[in-house]
Amino acid sequence: MITEAVGEMLEQIAFEIREVYEERGHNVDSALAQDSAFSGSGRSRSSLSRDLVAQAFVTGASRVGFDLDSGAWGAKQFRVDLGRAFGVFRLKKAEARADGTYKVVTNSSSTWGDVDEDTLFVEIPYVLGYTLSSNQVGDIFFAEVLGVVEGNPGELILGRAVLLGGRGPVGGGSFEPAVDDVLPGFDEAESDDSASGAA
Repeated sequence: MITEAVGEMLEQIAFEIREVYEERGHNVDSALAQDSAFSGSGRSRSSLSRDLVAQAFVTGASRVGFDLDSGAWGAKQFRVDLGRAFGVFRLKKAEARADGTYKVVTNSSSTWGDVDEDTLFVEIPYVLGYTLSSNQVGDIFFAEVLGVVEGNPGELILGRAVLLGGRGPVGGGSFEPAVDDVLPGFDEAESDDSASGAA
């Protein structure tokens, strides 16, 4: 279960990703302008954008104190103590579908989550996903990985996606910590006003 404290830390990482890309995303265009060959297939833009997001992810995770490590093929990820299990959050680019869900491609060698050999705690795989459109970061979300659809490439089966980064709910919810907006004494005062006919 993702606690309010962990949710707030994930929000800070999402904020870091968004802020870094807004400040430095123009450098991708500058790099591509150095040679016409860089803009031929779109792969150069995708690679440079991923590198920029990955650096922001690492910086944000380090700032909030998450335990960073590298997954298969150098994947960026961190571990979070969830009490009786560890959550392993891996950075992944995603595509938004029309129905509000997300597509995250993968292959069998990039699956993660198992039993930690040192602690014997279960490791639960999560995606910390992001979308890019018009050279801007779109949605940032996290979702538990429930399985993999095999293929070339394959696709992750995701649980409910929870949006991060102040974008509000889109197709499935957002992380909203419980807030008590009733202050002591205010409900009594409101009752008194109503009884006396005050507007």
